[in-house]
Amino acid sequence: MRQQDPTQSLAGSDIIARLPGDIRDEFVGKCRVKAYLPREHMCFPGDAVPGPTWVVRGLSSSCRLGPAGGEMPARFIWPGDLFIVSFVGHLDWTGQLTAITHTELAYIPEAAFNELCARSAELAIAWTSLLSDHMRIRMGREARLRGLHLRPRMLKLLGAIADTFGTATPEGILLDFPLTQGTLCCGLWSSRDETGRAMRDLESNGYLQTRPRHRILIPNRVRLDEYVAGVSTRA
Repeated sequence: MRQQDPTQSLAGSDIIARLPGDIRDEFVGKCRVKAYLPREHMCFPGDAVPGPTWVVRGLSSSCRLGPAGGEMPARFIWPGDLFIVSFVGHLDWTGQLTAITHTELAYIPEAAFNELCARSAELAIAWTSLLSDHMRIRMGREARLRGLHLRPRMLKLLGAIADTFGTATPEGILLDFPLTQGTLCCGLWSSRDETGRAMRDLESNGYLQTRPRHRILIPNRVRLDEYVAGVSTRA
């Protein structure tokens, strides 16, 4: 983890742009931004929530710990996502967050946020609107995935990851960061075994290629959408 300059990291942020202009610079000045490497843990269950928190850039995964201590996949966290738990008065994180790509996490200390909201009703209204939009976007994203069977769901997820974080190469789009079965199952709501079987099946049919160090290559991005559309039409 490394501390970042909030003025630079939050420049051009859609979230900051929606805040009242008369308090925006002061808000940014009170923020803290931390950068994480792939596979680096950002927080653990029981860690204190410092204040309203959101993802500036990068992809990460969230999981909960089961009664026996095993990990229970929860979901992926995308750029611009807000952490609801950080806005509703909880003192501790309820899940474990892990960076998938290089990720930057921003927060404003709770005391500073409350002080600014006390001075600016417009700020409180803006954050309520942001939370509402975040829930609508997140629920829509997850509903579109959950409505598909596992294989088209995986291809739709990989396509979205490729569009946002992929690197173009002569062979296709490379997801140049670790994507293990255990990581992917967080975004697919499936077990590691089911995820592994689906990956092997899709690889044998040429939709993806696994590479060393848990990288994934998408040889033909268009074929992913065609597969998903074909399954949806037949359904």
